Amino acid sequence: MESIIDPNKVISDQYAATSYYLKDGSSILGRFKNETKDKIFISQNPFSPQTLRAINKKDVVVTSVSKLSIMMPGMINSLNKEELKDLIAYLISGGSKENKVFKPAVKQ
Repeated sequence: MESIIDPNKVISDQYAATSYYLKDGSSILGRFKNETKDKIFISQNPFSPQTLRAINKKDVVVTSVSKLSIMMPGMINSLNKEELKDLIAYLISGGSKENKVFKPAVKQ
């Protein structure tokens, strides 16, 4: 839940992004996916990780692990009441459909 509320607080290695600083003074942020002899391929959109951007290796001056997450801050604010309830139930249950949070309430 913390990562959804504040994606930059703690970033797991498996989700870490890299900053690529280029000769022209610009920088590009993304998750490393693959490379060839001449290019680096990164994913910049967590909702479309298969969409890759190519960076020419000869244009890269410096790379560093980013302290910023590629997950956008404030995403939780876009959830409606039902989506938020579903998210909390999922987190409480550990993703198990058999958990009691998914069972109908018993009327007494």
